[in-house]
Amino acid sequence: MAESAYPCKWASCTTICASDQALYEHLLQEHAPLWQGLAFGHRLACQWTGCETEPPRQWLQAHLISHTDYRPFVCNVSPICTKNFKTANALGNHLKNMNYHRSPTIQSMPSCEWKGCIETLPDPPALLEHISKFHSSNDARDICLWTECAHRSALKWKLDCTRPDSYCCNR
Repeated sequence: MAESAYPCKWASCTTICASDQALYEHLLQEHAPLWQGLAFGHRLACQWTGCETEPPRQWLQAHLISHTDYRPFVCNVSPICTKNFKTANALGNHLKNMNYHRSPTIQSMPSCEWKGCIETLPDPPALLEHISKFHSSNDARDICLWTECAHRSALKWKLDCTRPDSYCCNR
């Protein structure tokens, strides 16, 4: 059998497909009709060799694709992400977590946005230390010079590591 062959392992089926997509389409056309007469919610045993699942008719497509590596649902939100998924639900779960679409460099290297500062730090705690060391003074009249901040005191720093956009004081 050639490396590019994808055999159907359905009981008594000898079909060999040229791709995962072709195998999935074969399963839908040749083997899924067994479920067509079933009432909603009724189950029938999958006849794929080694599978002991009894998927209901409404979950059949998602079940049959599990026997292939066909991934028709493509994430195209960002050029950074190259992930493909077997089901629309899996793609939806992926899209809910937008951290997948941030550049690792941007995510792990916060920049100081203090006016006139061009420092990039390795992580949020280092950013807080940098701000405390280079941008804070004991002068109570200091105003916060973080980009677009209107707070009066530069001494009341709070760092919220779960929100990289909120390194400013008392936001």
